[in-house]
Amino acid sequence: MKSRVRVIAGAALALAVIGGTAGITLARDNDHTLYRADVMAGVTSPYTGTANPIRGINGGGAPWVIADSEIRVRTSGRVDVEVEGLVIGPGGPAALVGINPAPLMKVRVSCLSTDAAGAATVNVESETFPVDAAGNGKARVHVDLPSPCYAPIVFVANAAGAWFAVSGA
Repeated sequence: MKSRVRVIAGAALALAVIGGTAGITLARDNDHTLYRADVMAGVTSPYTGTANPIRGINGGGAPWVIADSEIRVRTSGRVDVEVEGLVIGPGGPAALVGINPAPLMKVRVSCLSTDAAGAATVNVESETFPVDAAGNGKARVHVDLPSPCYAPIVFVANAAGAWFAVSGA
């Protein structure tokens, strides 16, 4: 009898946990704003290169600066991003300071989420969008956000995925 009670109690607990996890979903039907920012910071030492990735995402190989930005991430996965003056900064190759040598960039969104093992960092990325040599670009892109998506961080990265600017400065 005790083992039968334990099995029933275990099953009830499992259903409660599964039901509770299933209830944590994004409100995709209403397309709410999940995250909005108008401040980004360019990658600087010690985050350039592979030495100190943020949530598993490596920085670009040189320092970058950004003059202005606007970001909006919606629960549907739509991301609107605008960057101005995203260029190589002081300390980068002298011939490239003040220039954007990456004509195509992408948006990477990093979320704290869950998986079968528990807490997880999930990084998703968009298709590329054009950015001119002055570092100006605007895009409306889509990413497949995990659900839940806690504490999102938005990166603007090169086509290979190394970030040049990050939200939350």
